[in-house]
Amino acid sequence: MAPNVPIPNPITNPNPNPGSGVTQSHWGLDPVLLEVLACPAEHHAPLTPGAPDDPGAPSLTCTECGRVYPIRDGIPVLLLDEATLGGTAVDSAVLR
Repeated sequence: MAPNVPIPNPITNPNPNPGSGVTQSHWGLDPVLLEVLACPAEHHAPLTPGAPDDPGAPSLTCTECGRVYPIRDGIPVLLLDEATLGGTAVDSAVLR
């Protein structure tokens, strides 16, 4: 039988300790993941943590088009339809 090992619950502990040698960054995202994530729009520009008006917000902002993508339950939602711009919804057809 396997020993009883507690499984981290992302709801009650959104930033669990990932283990030795690994550090966590903005909203529990792995720093390596943040380095490779890019805006899903045609330009595929890098994303920076936070929103323009709130650097601590659970979101990622495109460095080129300014779209802001939410982070929900520790998961970046990189869908053009979910993006906001300056706190308002963005019509993805307008920014193409």
